[in-house]
Amino acid sequence: MARLALGLDSSTQSISAVVIDIESGKVVYEKSLDYRSDEKLRMFGINEDYILPPGEEGEANQPAAMYFASIDAVFSCLTKEFPDYNLSVDGIAVINTSGQQHGHVLFNKVAQEYFDRLSTPDFSPEANLVNLLEGSLAVPFARIWKTACTLELADEVREAVGGKDKLIKLTGSNAPWRFSAFGIMKTGHDLPEEYKNTQI
Repeated sequence: MARLALGLDSSTQSISAVVIDIESGKVVYEKSLDYRSDEKLRMFGINEDYILPPGEEGEANQPAAMYFASIDAVFSCLTKEFPDYNLSVDGIAVINTSGQQHGHVLFNKVAQEYFDRLSTPDFSPEANLVNLLEGSLAVPFARIWKTACTLELADEVREAVGGKDKLIKLTGSNAPWRFSAFGIMKTGHDLPEEYKNTQI
């Protein structure tokens, strides 16, 4: 059996999978599922910009459960299509992942209990990642890199530190308003009770 490495990339528009034969280094399988067009993923309510309808100007959120569903969907494809490539899911020896820069999902204080359930196989029809993990979310959305409603928060941080030059000297960055830190701060400001339940 071929030893395989699976790469998963969760991007703004899709989830993509690439499988490489570890010994030969050859790509033996590729798959990409678009969040808006794939039949298993298009029910999450994102618009033509691949975000949920914004509640305010500059808001850019995606449904966190969509990421769970996309992992299920791509593994379903692997299971069904691998035999056509003379491959077996059992041959996957390593999985590497990448995701959106500055995108983030906030989990709650009991999230570990939900993740622990994944170690016990459940083959019932309801055993998909959305059903198994949705209760682990502190908020149902994920702010992504397009978020542009955090400018005031970013300015507050720069001023508190002592200005742009001081911030760059301390951190190596001007901390642009699309950084996750400011999206997390905004959630804390807008949804304080939910934020209190976030696992640090």
